[in-house]
Amino acid sequence: MTRTIWTLGDAVRRFPLMRVDCPCGNVGFFSTADVISEVGYERDPHKVPFKCRECGGMKGARKVQLLEVDVDRLPKVGVWKPMKIGRNQSTVWSLQRLK
Repeated sequence: MTRTIWTLGDAVRRFPLMRVDCPCGNVGFFSTADVISEVGYERDPHKVPFKCRECGGMKGARKVQLLEVDVDRLPKVGVWKPMKIGRNQSTVWSLQRLK
């Protein structure tokens, strides 16, 4: 039985990775659980605001894909993880290897 994914809360159980394609050609991979910690459970995964580091996010809408990952055969991709630097500072995203 197929089920439509309406929120990030629905997506986190089945799809641990999000692939975001910018119209400029840049691609980024994000952990769905990390994105939830920043924007909340009730957001539509396709309407989460992402900003591209290459073009500044000014070239149009981004394409979001939810990816299912086989834990026995992890892909060799870099995943962007959030880091809090200070108390009142904004979140900084750093690139880490998928483990």
